[in-house]
Amino acid sequence: MAPKQTQSESNSYDIVLVGGGSAGITTAAHLVKQLRKEKLNARILLIDPAENHYYQPIWTLVGAGVYPKEVSTRKERDLIPSGVISALCA
Repeated sequence: MAPKQTQSESNSYDIVLVGGGSAGITTAAHLVKQLRKEKLNARILLIDPAENHYYQPIWTLVGAGVYPKEVSTRKERDLIPSGVISALCA
């Protein structure tokens, strides 16, 4: 049975990343990988106001008509690495 957490402990994080774009998600994935490799535990929070992630490098090809705009959109929650807590801020 897991120990009970107080309100302040459940809202406490070791690492907070602001921004869930390509850089934020990549940084979160890198941190999770490093922490697991070194067998360290850390609570990581990723804060972003968006529900969707837009892969901007493909927008040039969308504008040229090579791809439909829908291929550039993913639900951000599907891209957040396991072990990272995501908070949607509006």
